[in-house]
Amino acid sequence: MNAPTPTIPAADATRESYGDWLLTCANQHLDGQIRRVIVLSQEQFHKETRQRVLAVELRWEAKSAKGSLVLPFGLHIPEGARLVLDGENSFATLSFHTALPIGIVANLEFDGKALAALSKGKLLKIEAVTHDTGQEVNLAVSLKGFATAFARMEALAR
Repeated sequence: MNAPTPTIPAADATRESYGDWLLTCANQHLDGQIRRVIVLSQEQFHKETRQRVLAVELRWEAKSAKGSLVLPFGLHIPEGARLVLDGENSFATLSFHTALPIGIVANLEFDGKALAALSKGKLLKIEAVTHDTGQEVNLAVSLKGFATAFARMEALAR
């Protein structure tokens, strides 16, 4: 008979809100070792249908953050998406990585300089075009609370 799989004690899991961001920290058992996983996330839903419009998730990776951006179907995949911080020039250009039942996925990777800029920013605009008509689609990720959430993420990573 197999021994029961250890579960994470409640004290080892943290879920905190900072403005429009959610910070989740939990210990995960991977390959017989316990590893702390720290994630910042934000989801947005259509007001009427309650369908998810976008999701962004960032994981702490040694003074940088890696993650994913999930956008709705119907975007022109070869075109990718452009990130614009506070209406300035292009902050980053993203390629769509894959399509899953939850939407079209682009990988994110922000170094320390990019994270500092995001921490000072107010709005991260996502520009893409539709596949069928080529119409421009503009979505936005609020950065309200990002600086505080990211600082907390760094503190938990130590």
